[in-house]
Amino acid sequence: MTKLIGSIFGSEKAPKAPSTAETMDLVKQQGVENRNTAKLNQRMNMVNRSGPFGSVTYTAGPNDRWSQNVGFDPVIQSMVDRSVAGSNLSTAGLPALNLPGIQNTSDVEDALYRRGLSRLEPELDRNRNRTDSMLAARGITSGSAASTKAYDDLARRETDALGSLRDSAILGAGQEQSRLYGLAADRAGRAAANRGQLFGENLTLAQLPLQTAGGLIGLGNALMNGSQPAQVGVAGTDLVGAQQNAYQNRLAASQVNANNDQQMWGNIAQIGSAAIMSDATVKTDKRPVDVAAILAAVSGLPVERWRYLPGVADGGEHIGPYAQDVQAAFGVGDGKTLSPVDLFGILFASVQALTAEVAALKAEREAR
Repeated sequence: MTKLIGSIFGSEKAPKAPSTAETMDLVKQQGVENRNTAKLNQRMNMVNRSGPFGSVTYTAGPNDRWSQNVGFDPVIQSMVDRSVAGSNLSTAGLPALNLPGIQNTSDVEDALYRRGLSRLEPELDRNRNRTDSMLAARGITSGSAASTKAYDDLARRETDALGSLRDSAILGAGQEQSRLYGLAADRAGRAAANRGQLFGENLTLAQLPLQTAGGLIGLGNALMNGSQPAQVGVAGTDLVGAQQNAYQNRLAASQVNANNDQQMWGNIAQIGSAAIMSDATVKTDKRPVDVAAILAAVSGLPVERWRYLPGVADGGEHIGPYAQDVQAAFGVGDGKTLSPVDLFGILFASVQALTAEVAALKAEREAR
């Protein structure tokens, strides 16, 4: 009864929002649910598979850690091993790299100096003889100042000539040294090119087994990947979202009920504030009614719980009769709407009939 009265007077409270503690507990449960879902997805997608080139298997470890094991077929593995073993690269047998060095050309310098000296000495002897003849012709005696000066000048000229000869020999030796170094460098360059060519050929031969092994591995991986089953996934349960959706749905339903209650009491207020004309002086064609018959008709009148079709009126739930049944039972109304005046009259007549029945039952009990 209290709930009914509360519903009538709109005293039902709006649903409570989830508390922080409830939400945090649900968040913890959500974390557990997410981890369980991740583990489930992982296990569902770790499918052992095998093919003509090998197999892929999974092994469970501690703490939900899994190991993936990829193995080749024994025949393929032996081919790969032989290919890798045959890929030795060696520089044995390649020509040695003899880099050119700076050669000692002092013997060349000495030879050039001796050759030049053999040509210069006759000229030096002639210059001495001419000096001796000149001093004698002038009557200049040996050991005099003039004689000493003349021979000093001759000695300086001889020294200059010998120095020029030595410089020329050094220059010639350096040129010969450069020529010899160029020849050695050219030979070393040709030897290095020949060595590089041979090394490149050896490298190509060493890479062929590795390329063969790589091709086998790539083909095996391609076939294994091609046989990989389709990945599957299980969506996790959104516990927090479900909680919030349920709360929002209860809140929306509560709001609809509140709106319906507000509209109902607004309609009742309008009816209560509207004065229904019921003055006897303005009425005509007055006739008495059979209150017992009216009560009997009310007892047989269908009263159901129903809602209006969308767009006709409010969307709330109602209890009451239908206008067609009221018109058929009492001959009033248009069969579409219910008049408050008619409903009040039917209710009053029913009350009078019930009052009479109660009085008759009371008199009959007292007569006993």
